[in-house]
Amino acid sequence: MKASTRAYKIKEKRFEIWRMKEKLFLNDGQILRLIWNEIRFLYDDFESYILRDKTARKDDELRTLDQYLLHLKHLSRSPFIVFVWLVRGFTSIGSTIKLFARKKASRERLTPSVKKAQVQRVDIIICSGARFDERPRKNTYIARILAARGHRVFFIEPRFATGSPRYLFAKHDEGIHVINLSCPREFDISFHKISKRESAKIERSFNLFSREFGLSRNGSVLIGHPFWKKILTSCRFVKTMCPDETGTDYHHFAPASKKADTCTVGLCWIKRPVLGILGGSDNTIDGRLLDKIAAAFPHASIVIEGRVESEILTDIFKKHRNIFPVGEKSYSLLPKFLQTYDICIMPYLRGRQKSDPQELYDYLSAGKAIVTSRKPLHNKITQHIYASKNEEEFIANVKKALKEKGKVRARRRQRFAMKHTWERRIRNALPNRLGWAGHGHVSSLKNIL
Repeated sequence: MKASTRAYKIKEKRFEIWRMKEKLFLNDGQILRLIWNEIRFLYDDFESYILRDKTARKDDELRTLDQYLLHLKHLSRSPFIVFVWLVRGFTSIGSTIKLFARKKASRERLTPSVKKAQVQRVDIIICSGARFDERPRKNTYIARILAARGHRVFFIEPRFATGSPRYLFAKHDEGIHVINLSCPREFDISFHKISKRESAKIERSFNLFSREFGLSRNGSVLIGHPFWKKILTSCRFVKTMCPDETGTDYHHFAPASKKADTCTVGLCWIKRPVLGILGGSDNTIDGRLLDKIAAAFPHASIVIEGRVESEILTDIFKKHRNIFPVGEKSYSLLPKFLQTYDICIMPYLRGRQKSDPQELYDYLSAGKAIVTSRKPLHNKITQHIYASKNEEEFIANVKKALKEKGKVRARRRQRFAMKHTWERRIRNALPNRLGWAGHGHVSSLKNIL
């Protein structure tokens, strides 16, 4: 017999044996199948594969498969197969009974309020102070997490549809409806004032949008900017301010704990160490303090990511050659820049603050040493950062942070950041009926519905 014909017959016999085993419920995982196979072919396998040559092995394997198939056919007509089917049937019935018992026990443990929380889905309107396609901020994270929980989320942007008498909307890939209300002109909600006619136009556009989308009566409005609280005076939904607590996208920034060369972000010519800033802006950076830092560390590089355009800061950049403003980068590139930072500095202006900066938690997610000029509102953060009371202490803290060695403190910072992710913040803030059950936390969103 040719080798190709022999191999084909072996494959054919194996397939026929597999079909017979399926018919007899003799799966490879069953103890009866294992015992049958081991006892029957132990000697034959030893004799065929050890004591004979390659051609004889193929003939023996084909002969063995024929014998195995013959035994299975005899087994299918013997009383023994009835015992196999009985064992299989009782096992399946027992597994089904245990499954139903577990489901019944879990239903009994659930309270009526928790049952309602698991099935109820509501409409959430988020009136934001930033656009949805900009760098993710608090309102964006809230919208994404609520949409992932199954709620219908409408994200109202601070830009307006000047050419439409109604409103504009677009559905995002994440299941979020982005809404642009109608207004005769475009303006900045943080700085510009509007007339009563324009305010009424925006409110009519909001009411029209809510009617045409058929928003449920138990819907809620989360206000992420004080402007919307003045506009939506006749809104029929419950209005609640978004929580002041700040969180972090831990999984996005945690890989930045591994240091990288500055060439990865196109800054091969700068010197180390690198003192880095993420999200810098004209309204937050203290120019006088930044000037002193650059003068105190002339052999270090200060990299500032963000939109910085004021004349005061621009003059400071020209004065010091070790300051490198790189502009505002995309959100996906921020971990790469953070990898090149030896320490993170926050030379911010002092003033009244409602919450800690989001960048502070992002730095902690990367385990970076942080030097800040503001005292954090969260008291437990102070043991993980270098908070400075004045300019001299800030410079002294920069020197301490640069001398840090080892990864113990970095891991502690990351463990702290893991407890303050956006998912945890929103889960603790939102009530049970929005799908976060069993926590009982009291927060600014307790009366959202």
